[in-house]
Formats: sequence, structure tokens, C-alpha cells
Amino acid sequence: PSNARQGPSTSSLEGAAETTKDEADTGDDLLFAPYLAQVPKEKRNNLIFPVEFDRVLNVDYDLVNCQLKLPKTPPRYTIDDILSKFVESQSQNPDLEDIKDNIDDLVIFFNKVINLRVLYQLEFVQHLACLNKKRRLFGLFDLAADDFLDQEEFNCGLESPMSEEAKEEEKVEQAGSKNFKIDEDDFNFVDTYGFIHLVRFFYFYNSLLKSDTVANGIYTKYAELINEIIKFLNVNVSKYFKIEENYEIGTPA
Repeated sequence: PSNARQGPSTSSLEGAAETTKDEADTGDDLLFAPYLAQVPKEKRNNLIFPVEFDRVLNVDYDLVNCQLKLPKTPPRYTIDDILSKFVESQSQNPDLEDIKDNIDDLVIFFNKVINLRVLYQLEFVQHLACLNKKRRLFGLFDLAADDFLDQEEFNCGLESPMSEEAKEEEKVEQAGSKNFKIDEDDFNFVDTYGFIHLVRFFYFYNSLLKSDTVANGIYTKYAELINEIIKFLNVNVSKYFKIEENYEIGTPA
């Protein structure tokens, strides 16, 4: 995998996310989409999903929301593993370096929206544990659930696994720490999540392509590459998606 996926960096997608945070409401699925309503929909690229992906997402929804099972973290094959294999499959492509750069951009965007658009509520406790593990590598305090929800603009009823006293003590410590506010792009989750989260991400991405508020030059730039990755995933779906090996009983959020 390329080094750009291992630390903080910037991309055109990231810039698009940052420029719209204080703009007018764009709808639940368009939080990070820049305004460019004049771009005709017929001029945009769409992602093409195989029927198998619909089945996989339906199974995934049932497992998480009905059977209360979570995708294991880390999975057998992480997103980083999968994308690295895809890059290997493109070794003869003359545009290989551009492919690597564009994948790095997509990874940055994935890290930007993972909390908001890729996870189900049941997964929040699991994600917070993963986030805090990464924070400790930077010498940072653990985030309490309330701080996490405030920071990520959640309002989904996540309860902290810590006691109320522990949360209050931690808040005091965090408030006095110069490191309390950090750049979220320092945290890379492609080594934490796998196939199913990548598929969910691509479905969310497709909703941006279909939106009236999406800038053609920003998001459609990556559509062709994503379709190639989708083809690669479809060929290997039986390898990457195995219910008995990929899921475990979760902790309700």
C-alpha cells in the first residue's frame, strides 16, 4: 500500500467536505457535497453495482440490525489489503500512478465519512474503541462517548461503556489537554474495516453522484476507478464476504 494511506494528507475530496460544513442544509445524504446544481445529471457518471452486492447489503443489514452481530474488526481482509490487491491487478496499467493517487484520495474521503455515513448505530461502541486505540498511539486521552458524539455530530443515543463518574473525570482531563482538538485525518481506518464497509461506502458515494448538489469535476473524477474496484470486488466476493468468519455478537449502542 502507498504511504499516503498511512498518515494525514489532503485531497480534492477532502477539500469538498470541508467547504460545505457551514453551508445551507443539503439533506441527510449530502452533508459533504458541494453545490453545483447546474451540472446536468445525464453528464455524470454512475456506479454500476452487481446484483450480488444488493444481496450482500441486505444480509449485512439483517445481521447488524436484526441479529445484533457486528463485522469483526480488524477483518480477515482489511480495506487496505483489498485495495493493495486491486493495485497489484493493475500493474500493467500505464496509469498506475494516477490510480494509486486517486485511491489515496478515496481513502481520505472514506476516513472523513466513516462515522457519519458508513456505520450503523450498533457499530458506534465498536468504532469508539477503535478510535481510542488509535488516539493512544498519538499519546491522546480516550474520548468519552458524549465527546465522541459531539465531535462527530452524532445524535443516535450511543451510551458510553464507562460510568458517569469516569466520563466526568475524563472530560476534566481532556478540557485541560492541549491535544484535545486534533485533526481527524490523523486516524486511518482502512486497516480497521473491510469488504462490507467498502461496499457501503461506495453505495453512499453513488448517492452523491446522483445528487443535484454534486460538483461533476470533484466526484465523477473517481467514478470510473470505483467501477473497476467494484468489478474486482465482485470477482472476489466469496473470498471477502463470509458470514461465519466476518461477524460476531455485538454490544448494543
